[in-house]
Amino acid sequence: MGNLHGTGRAVHVDEDTALSTAQIRDDAGDLVIQLTGRSMVVNRPAVFDADSFADASGLSRPTPEPWTDPAELTDRPGLDVVSGIAAGTVARGPLAGLLGLRLQTVEKGHVTAVVPPVEWMANSMGAVQGGVLVSVADAVAELAAQTLTAAGRQYRLLNLTLDYLRSPEAPGPDMLVEAKVTRAGRRLASIDTHLTAPDGAVLVRAHASVHMGSL
Repeated sequence: MGNLHGTGRAVHVDEDTALSTAQIRDDAGDLVIQLTGRSMVVNRPAVFDADSFADASGLSRPTPEPWTDPAELTDRPGLDVVSGIAAGTVARGPLAGLLGLRLQTVEKGHVTAVVPPVEWMANSMGAVQGGVLVSVADAVAELAAQTLTAAGRQYRLLNLTLDYLRSPEAPGPDMLVEAKVTRAGRRLASIDTHLTAPDGAVLVRAHASVHMGSL
Protein backbone atom coordinates (compact mmCIF):
# COMPACT_ATOMS: atom_id res chain seq x y z
CA MET A 1 0.00 0.00 0.00
CA GLY A 2 1.13 3.55 -0.59
CA ASN A 3 0.30 6.84 -2.23
CA LEU A 4 -0.18 7.75 -5.88
CA HIS A 5 1.15 11.03 -7.21
CA GLY A 6 -0.29 12.73 -10.30
CA THR A 7 0.94 15.50 -12.56
CA GLY A 8 -0.74 16.97 -15.60
CA ARG A 9 -0.14 19.69 -18.16
CA ALA A 10 -1.82 21.26 -21.14
CA VAL A 11 0.11 20.56 -24.33
CA HIS A 12 -2.01 22.70 -26.66
CA VAL A 13 -5.01 24.98 -26.18
CA ASP A 14 -6.83 27.05 -28.79
CA GLU A 15 -10.32 28.50 -29.15
CA ASP A 16 -11.97 25.15 -29.77
CA THR A 17 -9.79 22.29 -28.55
CA ALA A 18 -7.23 21.32 -25.95
CA LEU A 19 -4.67 18.53 -25.68
CA SER A 20 -3.38 17.50 -22.26
CA THR A 21 -1.27 14.75 -20.71
CA ALA A 22 -0.95 13.34 -17.22
CA GLN A 23 1.12 10.77 -15.37
CA ILE A 24 0.41 8.87 -12.18
CA ARG A 25 3.36 7.43 -10.27
CA ASP A 26 3.77 5.45 -7.06
CA ASP A 27 5.91 6.34 -4.04
CA ALA A 28 8.97 4.81 -5.72
CA GLY A 29 8.51 7.09 -8.73
CA ASP A 30 7.55 4.24 -11.04
CA LEU A 31 5.03 5.11 -13.74
CA VAL A 32 1.63 3.52 -13.09
CA ILE A 33 -0.54 5.20 -15.73
CA GLN A 34 0.11 7.46 -18.71
CA LEU A 35 -2.89 9.48 -19.90
CA THR A 36 -3.60 11.62 -22.95
CA GLY A 37 -6.77 13.66 -23.34
CA ARG A 38 -8.30 15.64 -26.18
CA SER A 39 -11.02 18.09 -25.18
CA MET A 40 -13.41 20.50 -26.84
CA VAL A 41 -14.14 23.91 -25.39
CA VAL A 42 -17.83 24.18 -24.50
CA ASN A 43 -19.91 27.07 -23.31
CA ARG A 44 -22.22 25.19 -20.97
CA PRO A 45 -22.85 27.28 -17.86
CA ALA A 46 -21.96 25.93 -14.43
CA VAL A 47 -24.91 24.80 -12.34
CA PHE A 48 -22.84 24.48 -9.15
CA ASP A 49 -20.68 27.24 -7.76
CA ALA A 50 -17.53 26.94 -5.66
CA ASP A 51 -19.48 27.20 -2.42
CA SER A 52 -21.60 24.20 -3.41
CA PHE A 53 -18.49 22.06 -3.77
CA ALA A 54 -16.89 23.47 -0.63
CA ASP A 55 -19.90 22.48 1.48
CA ALA A 56 -20.51 18.83 0.64
CA SER A 57 -22.17 18.03 3.95
CA GLY A 58 -25.48 17.31 2.28
CA LEU A 59 -24.12 14.81 -0.25
CA SER A 60 -24.71 11.12 0.26
CA ARG A 61 -21.39 9.34 0.74
CA PRO A 62 -21.45 5.70 -0.38
CA THR A 63 -19.35 3.35 1.71
CA PRO A 64 -16.87 1.22 -0.28
CA GLU A 65 -17.68 -2.46 0.02
CA PRO A 66 -15.12 -5.10 1.03
CA TRP A 67 -13.69 -7.77 -1.23
CA THR A 68 -14.57 -11.41 -0.78
CA ASP A 69 -11.51 -13.21 0.64
CA PRO A 70 -9.45 -14.10 -2.49
CA ALA A 71 -8.61 -17.48 -0.94
CA GLU A 72 -12.29 -18.38 -1.27
CA LEU A 73 -12.24 -17.69 -5.02
CA THR A 74 -8.93 -19.22 -6.13
CA ASP A 75 -10.46 -22.52 -7.21
CA ARG A 76 -13.39 -20.94 -9.05
CA PRO A 77 -13.30 -19.97 -12.75
CA GLY A 78 -13.81 -16.30 -13.50
CA LEU A 79 -17.23 -16.81 -15.06
CA ASP A 80 -18.41 -18.40 -11.82
CA VAL A 81 -17.01 -15.49 -9.78
CA VAL A 82 -18.66 -12.80 -11.94
CA SER A 83 -21.94 -14.74 -11.91
CA GLY A 84 -21.64 -14.78 -8.12
CA ILE A 85 -21.26 -11.00 -8.09
CA ALA A 86 -24.44 -10.70 -10.17
CA ALA A 87 -26.26 -13.04 -7.78
CA GLY A 88 -24.97 -11.25 -4.69
CA THR A 89 -23.10 -14.27 -3.32
CA VAL A 90 -19.68 -12.71 -4.07
CA ALA A 91 -18.87 -9.16 -2.94
CA ARG A 92 -18.65 -6.74 -5.86
CA GLY A 93 -15.72 -4.89 -4.25
CA PRO A 94 -14.98 -1.27 -3.28
CA LEU A 95 -15.12 0.42 -6.70
CA ALA A 96 -18.29 -1.30 -7.93
CA GLY A 97 -19.91 -0.58 -4.58
CA LEU A 98 -18.91 3.07 -4.73
CA LEU A 99 -20.37 3.36 -8.24
CA GLY A 100 -23.54 1.50 -7.32
CA LEU A 101 -22.81 -0.88 -10.21
CA ARG A 102 -25.37 -3.68 -10.60
CA LEU A 103 -24.71 -6.55 -12.97
CA GLN A 104 -27.68 -7.58 -15.10
CA THR A 105 -26.45 -10.40 -17.34
CA VAL A 106 -23.26 -12.44 -17.30
CA GLU A 107 -22.04 -14.74 -20.06
CA LYS A 108 -18.58 -15.78 -21.14
CA GLY A 109 -17.12 -12.70 -22.81
CA HIS A 110 -20.27 -10.60 -22.35
CA VAL A 111 -21.45 -8.56 -19.36
CA THR A 112 -24.21 -5.96 -18.95
CA ALA A 113 -24.76 -3.67 -15.97
CA VAL A 114 -26.48 -0.48 -14.83
CA VAL A 115 -24.97 2.44 -12.94
CA PRO A 116 -27.05 5.27 -11.42
CA PRO A 117 -25.60 8.79 -11.92
CA VAL A 118 -25.84 10.31 -8.44
CA GLU A 119 -25.01 13.75 -7.12
CA TRP A 120 -21.46 13.09 -5.90
CA MET A 121 -20.45 12.12 -9.47
CA ALA A 122 -21.31 15.56 -10.90
CA ASN A 123 -18.92 18.18 -12.22
CA SER A 124 -19.67 21.91 -12.01
CA MET A 125 -21.93 21.65 -15.09
CA GLY A 126 -24.14 19.02 -13.47
CA ALA A 127 -22.92 16.17 -15.70
CA VAL A 128 -21.14 12.99 -14.67
CA GLN A 129 -17.42 13.77 -14.34
CA GLY A 130 -15.25 12.12 -17.00
CA GLY A 131 -13.14 10.19 -14.50
CA VAL A 132 -16.28 8.48 -13.18
CA LEU A 133 -17.17 7.38 -16.72
CA VAL A 134 -13.65 5.97 -17.11
CA SER A 135 -14.09 4.02 -13.89
CA VAL A 136 -17.45 2.62 -15.04
CA ALA A 137 -16.06 1.53 -18.42
CA ASP A 138 -12.97 0.04 -16.79
CA ALA A 139 -14.92 -1.88 -14.14
CA VAL A 140 -17.33 -3.52 -16.56
CA ALA A 141 -14.65 -4.27 -19.18
CA GLU A 142 -12.55 -5.99 -16.52
CA LEU A 143 -15.53 -8.07 -15.39
CA ALA A 144 -15.97 -9.19 -19.01
CA ALA A 145 -12.28 -10.14 -19.07
CA GLN A 146 -12.66 -12.06 -15.83
CA THR A 147 -15.35 -14.26 -17.39
CA LEU A 148 -12.63 -15.68 -19.66
CA THR A 149 -10.26 -16.74 -16.88
CA ALA A 150 -9.83 -20.31 -15.68
CA ALA A 151 -9.45 -21.11 -11.99
CA GLY A 152 -6.09 -19.86 -10.73
CA ARG A 153 -5.69 -17.44 -13.61
CA GLN A 154 -5.90 -13.64 -13.67
CA TYR A 155 -5.89 -10.70 -16.09
CA ARG A 156 -4.34 -7.22 -16.28
CA LEU A 157 -5.64 -4.19 -18.15
CA LEU A 158 -3.03 -2.88 -20.61
CA ASN A 159 -4.78 0.15 -22.06
CA LEU A 160 -8.17 1.80 -22.22
CA THR A 161 -9.33 4.40 -24.75
CA LEU A 162 -12.62 6.29 -24.54
CA ASP A 163 -14.72 8.49 -26.80
CA TYR A 164 -17.00 10.80 -24.82
CA LEU A 165 -20.07 11.41 -26.98
CA ARG A 166 -22.69 12.80 -24.58
CA SER A 167 -22.67 13.94 -20.97
CA PRO A 168 -25.24 12.22 -18.73
CA GLU A 169 -26.80 14.37 -16.05
CA ALA A 170 -26.10 13.71 -12.38
CA PRO A 171 -28.38 12.90 -10.73
CA GLY A 172 -30.14 11.25 -13.65
CA PRO A 173 -31.53 7.99 -15.05
CA ASP A 174 -29.46 4.81 -14.92
CA MET A 175 -26.64 4.41 -17.42
CA LEU A 176 -26.71 1.07 -19.24
CA VAL A 177 -23.29 -0.55 -19.69
CA GLU A 178 -22.38 -3.41 -22.02
CA ALA A 179 -18.94 -4.97 -22.45
CA LYS A 180 -18.18 -7.56 -25.14
CA VAL A 181 -14.99 -9.48 -25.79
CA THR A 182 -14.34 -9.01 -29.50
CA ARG A 183 -11.12 -11.04 -29.65
CA ALA A 184 -9.66 -13.51 -27.18
CA GLY A 185 -6.28 -15.13 -27.70
CA ARG A 186 -4.08 -17.15 -25.37
CA ARG A 187 -2.45 -14.03 -23.92
CA LEU A 188 -4.42 -10.99 -25.13
CA ALA A 189 -8.08 -10.04 -25.29
CA SER A 190 -9.85 -7.04 -26.83
CA ILE A 191 -13.02 -5.68 -25.25
CA ASP A 192 -15.50 -3.05 -26.49
CA THR A 193 -17.68 -1.28 -23.93
CA HIS A 194 -20.61 1.08 -24.47
CA LEU A 195 -22.40 3.30 -21.98
CA THR A 196 -25.87 4.29 -23.15
CA ALA A 197 -28.83 6.28 -21.88
CA PRO A 198 -32.23 4.60 -21.40
CA ASP A 199 -33.38 6.01 -24.77
CA GLY A 200 -30.48 4.26 -26.52
CA ALA A 201 -28.29 7.33 -27.01
CA VAL A 202 -24.61 6.33 -26.78
CA LEU A 203 -22.79 8.24 -24.04
CA VAL A 204 -19.34 6.63 -24.15
CA ARG A 205 -17.52 4.18 -26.42
CA ALA A 206 -14.50 2.43 -24.93
CA HIS A 207 -11.95 -0.10 -26.10
CA ALA A 208 -9.69 -2.11 -23.79
CA SER A 209 -6.75 -4.46 -24.31
CA VAL A 210 -6.23 -7.02 -21.57
CA HIS A 211 -3.34 -9.38 -20.83
CA MET A 212 -4.53 -12.78 -19.72
CA GLY A 213 -1.89 -14.10 -17.32
CA SER A 214 -1.39 -16.30 -14.26
CA LEU A 215 -1.59 -15.40 -10.61
